[in-house]
Amino acid sequence: MRAWVGTLILAGVAVYLSRFLSARELSDQSIVRTLQPKIQKVDGEGITVSTELVVDNPTNRSLTLTKPVVRLSSAGQFIASSRPEGKLIQIEPLTRTSLERVEITLPWQALGNYASGLLLRIPGWIAQFQSTGGLNLQSLAIPLEYSYSTYINGAYIESTPIQLV
Repeated sequence: MRAWVGTLILAGVAVYLSRFLSARELSDQSIVRTLQPKIQKVDGEGITVSTELVVDNPTNRSLTLTKPVVRLSSAGQFIASSRPEGKLIQIEPLTRTSLERVEITLPWQALGNYASGLLLRIPGWIAQFQSTGGLNLQSLAIPLEYSYSTYINGAYIESTPIQLV
């Protein structure tokens, strides 16, 4: 009986290590990046930033991950994050996979340190919006980084901050 219990424990550890190592391989080798970050809207709640996330999988294995939770920060200080979702996404080997658009609202309270600079930029934003029909993140002139967390094949992965603007 003890031999069976020991074998089952050893098998469970082997399965967990296999999942963890395959997730770590994707985390170490894959490239998660934002595409076309832009200001989606500005309202009483704050500034809503919208971006598409893509994952490049250079490995020869397909993996399953949850939709990443994206966190925005400025100079290392947390500003806002996307809502967590339990949605599972299949990442095929040697492909680029699009992960839907993510919208994050930067609340006015979190942007308080930049308030005076933001007020001075409003005329430029209006001119840019009239000429291009949209606003890009560079027009905010706020240093933004993003990081993400997700589960890959059941193993939790958290990225280091990546410069956005």
